[in-house]
Amino acid sequence: MADVHLPVFDIPFPLRGSPHVVYAREVNLERLRSHGMLATDEALEWYLSWDMAQLAGYGYPYADRDELALGVDQMAFFFLFDDQFDGPLGRCPERVAAVCGELIDVLFTPLRQRRRGESPLVSFFGSLWERSVRGMAPSWCARAAHNWEYYLAAYVGEAMDRVGGAVPGMEHFLQVRRGMAGTSTLMDYGERIGGFLVPPAVFHTPQLRMMRQVATDVPIFCNDVYSVVKEEPRGDVDNAVLVVQREQNLCRERALDRVRDLAMARIEVFVELERQLPDVCSGLSLGDEGRHAVDRYVDAMKAWMRGYHQWETETHRYAAEATVPPEAPNFAEDLLHHDGPRPTGP
Repeated sequence: MADVHLPVFDIPFPLRGSPHVVYAREVNLERLRSHGMLATDEALEWYLSWDMAQLAGYGYPYADRDELALGVDQMAFFFLFDDQFDGPLGRCPERVAAVCGELIDVLFTPLRQRRRGESPLVSFFGSLWERSVRGMAPSWCARAAHNWEYYLAAYVGEAMDRVGGAVPGMEHFLQVRRGMAGTSTLMDYGERIGGFLVPPAVFHTPQLRMMRQVATDVPIFCNDVYSVVKEEPRGDVDNAVLVVQREQNLCRERALDRVRDLAMARIEVFVELERQLPDVCSGLSLGDEGRHAVDRYVDAMKAWMRGYHQWETETHRYAAEATVPPEAPNFAEDLLHHDGPRPTGP
């Protein structure tokens, strides 16, 4: 990628950070170790180079320190889980379905009924979910569980596409990537971590539904521009750059620019929809609390779009020197096939 022009994503939302990044980073490291992860110097160095705490700090700048620590755990799961499929497992859809099914079961199985000897990532995810739903409204818990299920199940679609080997069309691609991006879950945690809940009547209006779709697609397009150099050699086909390059018969540099244009066009839609929200709130006779929740939700979506892009320009995760040869697993630890005692800590 060094001799290919990377387009600039001029995302017109303010960048904010959190003063609690250092604290949340330390809490996250302790928790990962308590679940049997980061057991080697190589794994620790690799993980720290991504800076999950900074990503959470950009994405959840309004969180207090303990809520930000929950956000860092969420980011850690996303990326550690994702990398487990950058090896032989990711080319066996049946095994991927079994792994993801075990995690989906966690969402609907009380802690006391879960089996002993879970893998580190399953154990960690169970802890993350238990802490996430604590004190939350049943409606939020149901929605969050559904979005986690979509995220996890989407990895099966990616594995099937990888085995098939053909770059999919845009609509097929979006169905897979919108799940794998996990952005609906991130928006759920924007409420959880921010301590507010958007009223259902306005949450499901066309305006907020379309704004959420933008907040999903923009990070996908940004990420695919930065990660295609790592994904293409590994045979990953669910990448917007590859889709656009094939569908529109473009060279790589023009495809990168076109994906940037798709992201920026969606942001224009987001800004226009935001202008409609005061009338939507008035039409629903929302009180001050409901309007405040809507405003905070919009700010959360903006923080995620702007913050994620800032992080991906800074992290070592997408640096050329961090790219692992395609024949080697793209992870330092196997976190899905190790049996051990369930941790006693949170």
